Amino acid sequence: MGAWQVKSTGTAAAVGRIAAVMLFFLAMFISDQQRFGGGLGEAVLMYAAVALPGGALAAWFATRGRQ
Repeated sequence: MGAWQVKSTGTAAAVGRIAAVMLFFLAMFISDQQRFGGGLGEAVLMYAAVALPGGALAAWFATRGRQ
C-alpha cells in the first residue's frame, strides 16, 4: 500500500469518510458563495439546511447494522 492508501474498515472509517466529503463540499460551497457576493453566514446556513440532514442520513446508512 502506498502512503495515501489507508486500509480502514468499520463504522468509524465510514463516518470519517463521510465527514471528509462533507467538509470538502462545505469548502467548495463557501468559496462559490463568496465568489458570487454572498456572505459567509448565508453560505453556512444554506449548507446546514441542505447538506447536514443528508450527511446525517448517509452516516446512519453507513453505520446501520454494524453495532
